[in-house]
Amino acid sequence: TENLPKPLVPVLNRPLITYAMDHLVTDLGVEKFMINTHHCPAAYAEAFPDNEYRGATLEFRHEPVLLDTAGGIDNIRDWLPGDDSFVVYNGDILTGLPLEEAWEHHCDSENLVTLILRSSGDELRVGYDEATGQVVDLRGALRPDWEKRYQFTGIYFVSPSFLKYIRPGVIESVVLSFLSAIEAGGKIGGYLADEGEWSDLGERESYL
Repeated sequence: TENLPKPLVPVLNRPLITYAMDHLVTDLGVEKFMINTHHCPAAYAEAFPDNEYRGATLEFRHEPVLLDTAGGIDNIRDWLPGDDSFVVYNGDILTGLPLEEAWEHHCDSENLVTLILRSSGDELRVGYDEATGQVVDLRGALRPDWEKRYQFTGIYFVSPSFLKYIRPGVIESVVLSFLSAIEAGGKIGGYLADEGEWSDLGERESYL
């Protein structure tokens, strides 16, 4: 990563991010991607000189100063679809979990956000109520006594109405926005997707 951002580190001789884009194009028919950049932004132009991948348009939004996960969404408000939900997909994960049913679930629900979860993992930090389909806690901030915890996969679907919980111009984690929405009575939902493989390649050890 001295000369590459994490999403462009090769996995089986092609950039990690191409697996994410394949996943979204194949499962959901995504036609437009916005990629937030920070470290080594010029490497993306080398990897995608035509600003496209499998017929989908690629756009890039540079962050000279890292804006964290909520700030990154805030930074692309002008690009987001006004009335439609969109997908956020972390750039350092590798997975083939099924997305189509999760997307349909989100669209049929009244969720502001739907987090894709797994029952097992190294970071079981999401309090999720399977009976209601709602997330009730993250990182022990609201319900530290909630026993059943799940792994967040780094993929989530977002309704436009959630954007009011993201503070403009503030560098902070989207987890804080999730918590604010839950406290205000908004529905932050979950969807269990234990099928397929899932790996977080964000650290050297897990990548190797």
